[in-house]
Amino acid sequence: MKTLHPAVVCFLLFLLPVNFVASQNSNPVSSDSVYAQKDSIITEEIKVNSFMPEAVNVNGNLRFNIANSKFRYGNNAFEVIQKLPYVFAINENSISVNNNNNILIHVNGRSSNAYYNLTNIPYDKIDYIELNMTPGVRYSSSDISAIINIVLLKEEKMAYNGNINLSADSKEYYKGNLFMNTKIDDIYLFAMYDIGRGRNTFDTKRQRESDGQVMNSINTFDNSIYSKSRNNSISISGVYDFSKNSFIQVDFLDATNRNDGNGNYNIFNGNTGELERSDNSTNTLYKSDEKISAYLKHKFSEKTTLEGEVNISRNPDNLYTKNLNVFYSGANPENVFLNYEVHKDESDRQQYYSIDLAHKQSDKIKYESGISLNRIISTENYYMDTSIILNYLMPYSEEFDRNFSLNRDIYSVYTSFSLNDDSYFFQSSLRIEYSNDELKNIYHDFSNSVHVENKFDMGSKFYPVANLKFSKKISGSNEISLSVSKKLNRPNASQLNQFKINYDEYNFREGNQNLTPENIYNAELSYNMFNPVFSLRPSLNFKYSNDLIRRIAYIYYNQEDGTTTSYSTLINQGERLQYGADLYANIRMINNLFLSGSIGIFYTDFINIADINEDNKINLSGKLNVNYMFNEDFNVNANFSYTGFKKYALSVSDPVYYASLGITHTFFDKSLSVSLQGMDIFDTYKNSFTVYGSNYEDTYSTDYKMQSVMLNLSYNFGKLFENKNKKPKDRNKDKEEKNPDLH
Repeated sequence: MKTLHPAVVCFLLFLLPVNFVASQNSNPVSSDSVYAQKDSIITEEIKVNSFMPEAVNVNGNLRFNIANSKFRYGNNAFEVIQKLPYVFAINENSISVNNNNNILIHVNGRSSNAYYNLTNIPYDKIDYIELNMTPGVRYSSSDISAIINIVLLKEEKMAYNGNINLSADSKEYYKGNLFMNTKIDDIYLFAMYDIGRGRNTFDTKRQRESDGQVMNSINTFDNSIYSKSRNNSISISGVYDFSKNSFIQVDFLDATNRNDGNGNYNIFNGNTGELERSDNSTNTLYKSDEKISAYLKHKFSEKTTLEGEVNISRNPDNLYTKNLNVFYSGANPENVFLNYEVHKDESDRQQYYSIDLAHKQSDKIKYESGISLNRIISTENYYMDTSIILNYLMPYSEEFDRNFSLNRDIYSVYTSFSLNDDSYFFQSSLRIEYSNDELKNIYHDFSNSVHVENKFDMGSKFYPVANLKFSKKISGSNEISLSVSKKLNRPNASQLNQFKINYDEYNFREGNQNLTPENIYNAELSYNMFNPVFSLRPSLNFKYSNDLIRRIAYIYYNQEDGTTTSYSTLINQGERLQYGADLYANIRMINNLFLSGSIGIFYTDFINIADINEDNKINLSGKLNVNYMFNEDFNVNANFSYTGFKKYALSVSDPVYYASLGITHTFFDKSLSVSLQGMDIFDTYKNSFTVYGSNYEDTYSTDYKMQSVMLNLSYNFGKLFENKNKKPKDRNKDKEEKNPDLH
């Protein structure tokens, strides 16, 4: 019987006692940066000898080559992302990287392909996935913590293929997806049909506590919402090659969503605990999206490329929105690169203009600079009912209307200097933003024809941000990397909105127009070790934030009826300090068994904030992936993830566990692939929102728990696409590209 190497045994003993993987619930897209593209308009690639999947280092970013992998990591892009180190994902709306919020997800380096859905991108269409955990200054200064870029196979590398994906979960939601691609003459066709039926149920509870005890005379509530949903979408995409230098892509999307909801709302007396009032409400929400877009790319020469994109969409009110995106990149002379981008929304909700200029002084020295204007308009509308005191909000009223808007102009200039040698990479960057915010409150009384409009100019301010990257090869493919950066977290429209909004008739909140951005400082030191037997990446992380945006509350007591009402607002207060270490490892146990995993421990502390609970300062996290190949046609994969308690200035998150098990079998000389995947979120997932008062705290929590199973069938009908006009790109010659793809 074979024995394991002592180093392998030590590694397993180190992994097993630790609870695995980490991150947090987040909203993955920042509106300030929806048009962010690549970290640099000149990229350099360094390949390293890893295995399963092949690891590639691109200016400090981790690239995972999926197409060349022996194992199947899932049925779609989302399931693959779940397996990546430093990534924690429960669903498409809950993805975070390396314990950080606000990530961007790109497809082929572009965020404008809105019809792409992570669960609708078949596994067989993915070339590689790139993970950028230190976005540079080409991006907005808002705290974009990471970028996940999913790069699909080029058309000439795809086969005639049909893909069916079916899923069901314990929430009684059923989903089916059909994806097909084929080729007719010089036209590549991609079609997708998605259908979903089921229900969603979640419970929200609120409770006020003081010193751990439920407060008397304070009303509490629980809210249970049950809804039936029906979703349908169809998208068709066609790519036509005019020649080896030109192609056009046309996308069409038609999607509908209907949600029939039934909510129960119970209010309990704080003194007796008895039910004081119960309400029941029903509503139907219907949403439809129709969109057509055209994307044209023409390569005038080896140095000059022009790209253009037009999007036309229609909403349920039959209002049309047009978006224009233009990308120009050229080199004249040969060592000077120019990149020009324009994004314009006809409704003027967002406009973006930028010019980037890069000068390649030599093979080692490069300069890059750019200017941009990002104009954002955010609005919020509320209908009022005067029968309720304190501006109690109702779903609809024909009497009053209030509108809030934020007009934000951000003028930016950045510069970057980089040195790239065979043994090291260095980049130093600085970005300065000049921001001007204007708030507008509009009050309209329909019955009395009264219209009042107030404007508040928040003034203009300069915000400097910086980024530094350094990596040094130690020996072979081993290297040490350092990244230091400063970023901003700007308050959004909801946080600045001073109109009062209610949770119920006992609880009200409003924003604060005097909020300022949070300053966020990050540093990471890592060591990358790659060889044919194992890969290791230990790292030390530090994150410091000040001028935190947090919510505070006040209590008003009504002596006449004995009720209490809470009023909350937002302020800048305190600091957040987080530091810790994590380790990513990929190891070959025996010829057909591979393990990969990550473990992390982080310490979080709040400074100059007296009312935040001091418990649970240490967060443990981890992830373990196991892949075993019985033969070339049959393999099994298992995944276990854990993230511990997390604490933020505005919310907390309880520990979450989930596990998955999948099998894949191929038939008919790998033409047919059958994959079955199951996932269990076997611990209750709680996302709590806590409002701290002078002597109490309000906690709103939502529980989430689910089991799911997914079946995927993929069949290749014939040979690979043939394209006489195109030559497959040699991925080892990225350094030699005269004019690399900018997007």
